[in-house]
Amino acid sequence: MGKKIRSFVRENPLPALALLGLLFGGVARLGFQQAALADWIWLAVLIGCGAPVVWHTVRGMLRGEFAADVVAMLAIVTAVIMHEYFAGVIIVIMQTGGEALETYSLRRASSSLSGLLARAPSKAFRKEQVLTVDPQEYAAEFWYELATP
Repeated sequence: MGKKIRSFVRENPLPALALLGLLFGGVARLGFQQAALADWIWLAVLIGCGAPVVWHTVRGMLRGEFAADVVAMLAIVTAVIMHEYFAGVIIVIMQTGGEALETYSLRRASSSLSGLLARAPSKAFRKEQVLTVDPQEYAAEFWYELATP
């Protein structure tokens, strides 16, 4: 289990870094009563982890791809302008975490489909005659029984 988590974090460092920055800023603000230090930590996280999100979204917009990412990008930029660094870091965590989970689930679904395709039958037999045929060729036209390889 720990190996999977390390692999996930290695492949998706932005959500993990943003979460660590959020925690360090929270410790600075609440634990050490250092509001200015917490704001600097959150600003660094916001710029370091939010810039790739903004850049990726702007590139998508230039290609004509408009999605919910645009709203997140606007929220990140607005958080920097309005000096609401904590809120911006939360948006970065939500956006990068969502993208990481989407990538993970897509990869997992693809590997499951590959496994199913590997176990798919490669031969089909027609009931009328004993004849080996290609399943894709006769799938819609004839009644056949699938024989597993």
